[in-house]
Amino acid sequence: MTGATGYIGSAVATTLLSRDHQVLGLARSARSEATLRDRGIEPARGDFGDPAMLGAVVTASEPDVVVSAASVGASAGDNATTFARDRDAVRASQRALHRPEQGLVFTSGQRPRLRRRRSDWAIARRVEPLSADSVAHVDLAAALDDLSAT
Repeated sequence: MTGATGYIGSAVATTLLSRDHQVLGLARSARSEATLRDRGIEPARGDFGDPAMLGAVVTASEPDVVVSAASVGASAGDNATTFARDRDAVRASQRALHRPEQGLVFTSGQRPRLRRRRSDWAIARRVEPLSADSVAHVDLAAALDDLSAT
């Protein structure tokens, strides 16, 4: 998972650990590795801002699911350049998934702006495709609510 020490990522990681999932977290530094270990997360050295490195970590770790909860914009300021770098990182993760049963969950702190009635949004299970290449935007709060209900 990317962003496992961040606001969204730490909540997701805690939930996954509480449900007995093994969580591997991307860490840019020895300090981040120690933080992840202290939280029960296995660290993997890598950088979300380096798509080639990120793809190599995903390939080597053979995850069932990649949860992308990081953003270059979180540390560099949100703008068109950081959004493009975030997109490139998510696409690198997606390309590194080789088995048909592997999945990718992309999270964002930005709520999608859709012109739908609330009931339609619920029926859509809070997933809105971003492009033809299978990346999806998930309303994380609702996804966690769904997860908690199971």
